[in-house]
Amino acid sequence: MRAKSVATCRLDAYRAGLELGEGLRELAPEVVFLFSSIHYEGNPELLEGLHDGLENAPVVIGATGDGFYETEAVAEIGASALGLNSDGHVQWHFGAATGVAADLDGALDRCLADLTAATGGAPLSLCIVFADFHADAAALVDGLAERVAGSTVGGLAGDEYRMERCFVYAGRDVLVDGLVILGATGDLRFAIHVAGDLMPVGQPGVVTAADGTRLEAIDDIPAMAFITAQTGKPLSMADIGISAFQLTGSEDPNLCTLRTIRQIEGNDGSVKLFGSVRQGQHIQFCHASPDVIVQGVRSVSAQLGRESGEPAAGLIISCAGRKQVLGRDLDHEVGAIQEGYGRVFPLAGFPSFGEIGPRRNATGYTRTLSHNMTYILLVFET
Repeated sequence: MRAKSVATCRLDAYRAGLELGEGLRELAPEVVFLFSSIHYEGNPELLEGLHDGLENAPVVIGATGDGFYETEAVAEIGASALGLNSDGHVQWHFGAATGVAADLDGALDRCLADLTAATGGAPLSLCIVFADFHADAAALVDGLAERVAGSTVGGLAGDEYRMERCFVYAGRDVLVDGLVILGATGDLRFAIHVAGDLMPVGQPGVVTAADGTRLEAIDDIPAMAFITAQTGKPLSMADIGISAFQLTGSEDPNLCTLRTIRQIEGNDGSVKLFGSVRQGQHIQFCHASPDVIVQGVRSVSAQLGRESGEPAAGLIISCAGRKQVLGRDLDHEVGAIQEGYGRVFPLAGFPSFGEIGPRRNATGYTRTLSHNMTYILLVFET
């Protein structure tokens, strides 16, 4: 596998895309992952410029986020792209659909029908998914688990943390309320690394009332009252986006995931989360600190050094909430990987509004999970 990453901070959409495409042209990529800030406002000229600069016709998928990551750049405004060329050993196809907010199952069915038609039903080595943040990531993962065998990695598109709008890139199209799934067939070697452990606060409880992404009660008391009891202070607006709950998988401790608090719902003491929860789940309030976040990425880089495969490139999907915690130290999301591994390799990605991917266990990987406040590194191996 050969790879290259590029970045641009040009404000003009077409010129930004053209710069990315020209930077990848020599690679003649089979697939390009495109990540941009929201500032291009879904302008299709970004994709037009990218394709004009490339000259060949690769598969292109990606999403907007709260800035972007690249091997040599972490920025608020602009775009990055990662190109891969397997010399024909891997085939890349995608399906796309809209309508994820109102009918997620229907959008999934349409998207996967397109993907199956494109692959001819061949078994998938890996799926990579990007979706509008208005989709319930937990429901999206459950739907994928019912329909797709094997591992899936991805994230929810976002904006500059205003929770207003986002865009998904699929081929030459910019999708609103959209979903794109890339399927890889053939001899693809990869590894998935997840860093998403925060500092627990107080005692765990059990979800006793929930409605989708609205967490209403824990241990039969309102969610806000439970948080106050465990932390000694009420939740404030300053905690939104950086405070999270850990959900523990009862059947497998490796199935633990995080749900970031998105909104204080009102007088009923409920909170809205990035991703749904269910009654009966074990839950514990967690605190995010810069030290814990950086150490998690360093652990990933140490794991890279113990792997038998050689990284050709990496795709970073990191929660935008982590960006709020790290502040000026956001470069660690890229730099800690390079420093710990001891070698620079092409990287690209984005601060997402929800992360999708499995954790490791004794036999390989768990089922695909939905996360918040989590860092996922998908490594494409040589």
